[in-house]
Amino acid sequence: MITFAIQNNYLSVYFFLTMKKILTYLCAGALVLSTFSCAKDPWNFTPDNKKVAPMTPAQVADNLNDAGVAALEEANPDFWKDWGQTGLKLVDQFKNVIDTEDAIEEFADDLEELMSAVAQQDLYKVTTITVKLSQVKGDFTVVNDKLVYKKSENPFNLTYQYAGKTYVLKLEAKDSNNQIIVNSYVNDYDKKKEITILDVPSMAAIHVTENGSLYLDLVTYPKINDDDKDGKLGNGDSIEGSATLQIPGYKLELNSLKACEDGGSARVAFYHNNKRVLAVDGGVEFDFTAQKESVKSVTRIFRVVDDTDFNILVADGKAVVKGSIDIQDVRELDESDAETEEEVKQLAAAMNKACDVNLYFNGNATKQATLVYLPVQDKTEGYWYYVAGIHFYDGSEDMTLQEFAKTYVSNFEGVVGKAASFKTKLTNYFHDLIEKIKD
Repeated sequence: MITFAIQNNYLSVYFFLTMKKILTYLCAGALVLSTFSCAKDPWNFTPDNKKVAPMTPAQVADNLNDAGVAALEEANPDFWKDWGQTGLKLVDQFKNVIDTEDAIEEFADDLEELMSAVAQQDLYKVTTITVKLSQVKGDFTVVNDKLVYKKSENPFNLTYQYAGKTYVLKLEAKDSNNQIIVNSYVNDYDKKKEITILDVPSMAAIHVTENGSLYLDLVTYPKINDDDKDGKLGNGDSIEGSATLQIPGYKLELNSLKACEDGGSARVAFYHNNKRVLAVDGGVEFDFTAQKESVKSVTRIFRVVDDTDFNILVADGKAVVKGSIDIQDVRELDESDAETEEEVKQLAAAMNKACDVNLYFNGNATKQATLVYLPVQDKTEGYWYYVAGIHFYDGSEDMTLQEFAKTYVSNFEGVVGKAASFKTKLTNYFHDLIEKIKD
């Protein structure tokens, strides 16, 4: 965890990182945005290989500060304040719409009639519901604070007038005939069966416009590979896809998503006016362990994270983190009861072998810093333990992250100031929303 503290009218930066916290933050993105099947360098990170001089610790701090400042400048709430405040007002205003039940019930009845099929199978009455987003049609409007539904052949759409502007939400989908069973129910007493099938669209989108111009656009391209064609997700099957979310000036892209029993993958990039502010991709590989339980001699198979690889780009490459972590080894090492100096030194060395996390700057392939674990002796009690630190390549001594932050606190004044300004603006612009989240 990185904690920025303001004390005695000056800014101090305090990095407090334990081994578990580091792995939590570094792996979180890789677990959510992950792939075990990526190539060795899934982002094709091939920056300028021209050798540059190793940076001093102060230069590393300066470059980290510059990258953080650049990223926060692009994410400035001033750029999206009006959009966000309008969205919150629209949601609050729509809550005041009354008499919604009749319109929704009529709409649901039309969908059920369109998507349901009933057949007799032996002694059972079988109802099959095939959900196709392309068949979700109808026009919704709000008239005098009342929701009005009109059956039509138009894809689902909702028109809403607010503050002299017209907002339109439209659903778009393309069928794929790629179907999967999402629910199956059998009632032997009444001799009834119900099967719900989802037709996974090749494309599904939500478009929201403000007076005909972009307000929000979400486009997804899902794909399910049902290898055994049994209509269910199981061994050997996988999920793939991509998606794009856009608002005026900003775009979030999800690419190369793949998930299967052995792992998963994805690549995410956040843009402001086509400038890549933050991007993450990575890989995670699952392993399976069997654990026999005494109750009924049941053996359970657990999926656990085995390895993860990730790349993080900040401010279009001003800072780049590339990492590879053997999660299994780290988990086992973390349970060690090492106490003596020699034992802790051996443990730290093993942790460094299991975790390979490196820092680069300005699109250059010269490694400037590496995350390491350092053996430390408590000055009061005398016992030994290990903490997270940084290794530099200019010959400087390794430093714990806490020492690094305290020593070069002034180098981080820029990013600390930007972060404080970002927080203040969020609080001022979206105070009510923040209070609701806190509650």
